[in-house]
Amino acid sequence: MSKAFAPHFSQGLLLFTLSSAALYLVAKTKDVRRRKGDSSIPPSSPKSIDNSPPSVSSLKGTVKAIDMHVIVCGMGAASTWPKRLEDDKQSVLSRLSQLLEDFNGGGKRIKVTGCDLPNTLQGFTDIIVYPDARVYRVDDESMVSLAVLLSDSSSAKSKVLSPTPWPKSVFKDEPVPFEHLVLVCAHANRDKRCGRAGPAIIEAITAEVSKSGKSIKVAASSHIGGHEFAGTCAIYPQGDWYGHLTVKGSALSEVISSLLHGGGIIERCHRGCSFDW
Repeated sequence: MSKAFAPHFSQGLLLFTLSSAALYLVAKTKDVRRRKGDSSIPPSSPKSIDNSPPSVSSLKGTVKAIDMHVIVCGMGAASTWPKRLEDDKQSVLSRLSQLLEDFNGGGKRIKVTGCDLPNTLQGFTDIIVYPDARVYRVDDESMVSLAVLLSDSSSAKSKVLSPTPWPKSVFKDEPVPFEHLVLVCAHANRDKRCGRAGPAIIEAITAEVSKSGKSIKVAASSHIGGHEFAGTCAIYPQGDWYGHLTVKGSALSEVISSLLHGGGIIERCHRGCSFDW
């Protein structure tokens, strides 16, 4: 190499190295933000939402087992929900979540989410609970007792110092009045991916359910976890969770068919089960 050419070669190599490092850092930062659920960062590939779902191995085990799923109804349209429903400290969901956290001396794994199903009685909030498959209708006076009942621990009962009625006879409760509940994450202000995928999935499932005449409720759900697997849904009472659903793909059709005709788990889009059974 000539002495005249050497400086230019060295400068070019340095610029190439610096440019490559900068591109790597940008890509790495986006990847970290995406894994943390940053809704401003789109999925790395359109295939993660709009085309065929990935291999079973990438979805299996992406659901953390829980002991109880508490679903608060009457939350209104999903499009109006703030990023975190828990931040509205006056809401039923926020207050019940805090009470369950305070009273859960037994260490139950309790998930609390909201949905857009309407309440059935004026002045009462419908609280659907699985795996119990019951709906509790509570007001301000009975919310503490419900939290104690659901936490089901002696330490919780000892914390109730007010003359709140006990036990559950204070609630207006009954078995859920439907065979299945399908919760589809549509929490757009939490993550844009679910905001895009959720409403279309709800529309598709609702249309097929309506034609079947089956006793199945389909509801928009707040954040249930796993936005990177949008569109996502959970089906109760089985507790099966599915991901990478889209109206353009065949996986959703298979899930709907299984739901309506009593089929088994659709393995290729099955994320796992809520409960240890």
